[in-house]
Amino acid sequence: MLGGSGNDKERKMDDKERYTFEVSWEVCNKVGGINTVIRSKAAVTVAELGDNYYLLGPHIEEKMRTEVEIVEPSDYNVWAAVRSMRDRGIRVVTGRWLIAGNPWVILFDLGSAWARRNEWMTDFWNVSHISIPDSDKESVDCVMFGELVTWFLGEFNSRNTSRRTVAHFHEWQAGVGCVLARTRGLDLGTIFTTHATLLGRYLCAGSSDFYNNMPYRYTRVPKLTCQVQEENRGLRTGTFLRSCGLRLGEHDLHVQCGQLNFGISRTTDRVIEVRPGCMITYNLN
Repeated sequence: MLGGSGNDKERKMDDKERYTFEVSWEVCNKVGGINTVIRSKAAVTVAELGDNYYLLGPHIEEKMRTEVEIVEPSDYNVWAAVRSMRDRGIRVVTGRWLIAGNPWVILFDLGSAWARRNEWMTDFWNVSHISIPDSDKESVDCVMFGELVTWFLGEFNSRNTSRRTVAHFHEWQAGVGCVLARTRGLDLGTIFTTHATLLGRYLCAGSSDFYNNMPYRYTRVPKLTCQVQEENRGLRTGTFLRSCGLRLGEHDLHVQCGQLNFGISRTTDRVIEVRPGCMITYNLN
């Protein structure tokens, strides 16, 4: 793994014997700071993990056109998984991201899977009991993205019989994939990183003095449920569905990481009821 103690040479050899898939809505899709985080560490990550490192994201044609050199995967297991999805009508674009390190990217076209939307929304409801209205396109897109990512990981896993696999999911937009990978029993390790809690960000923007009042308004409870105060605030700010998605992603995984600072750790502990297993400083090179 990156960092840590022990023999560096042996550790790097072990890293290159593992497949690592990093999943984010901001792969080749600049929306906010997560894109900057991923881009900044790509060269170092590729140097340590080699060609077994892949970034998974949505296919956004106008953004992908100038950022990706389209190339078919050199790894047979990855190529076969992509080919299987293509044979069933899903458009999947693969290639090299034209940034430092030139990491492999696998991009899924949500439009090509739109006919499966109702089936997948029902599937997500059965797993999470979170209802998402059709009018909330952003949340619907994230469910579609999560289903496509999980489909790919399942196809890949059915062919990979020799190497360990780790899937790293960033923020609530990728949280559905994390949940589905775990509930479907895929044989891989899962990591979820929260860069900020969405509800906390909205409350702070609304001058609610969130951090000073947090110890009194939010108490940790030993069950996966949205508390009444959070539900009311989430509905008023339009973030309730996203907060629930973030909460599910952080509960249903092997390792959860908080990023940026210990304010994030405190927020996830109180609001989402998960204490981060590790804290990572802002990893910009």
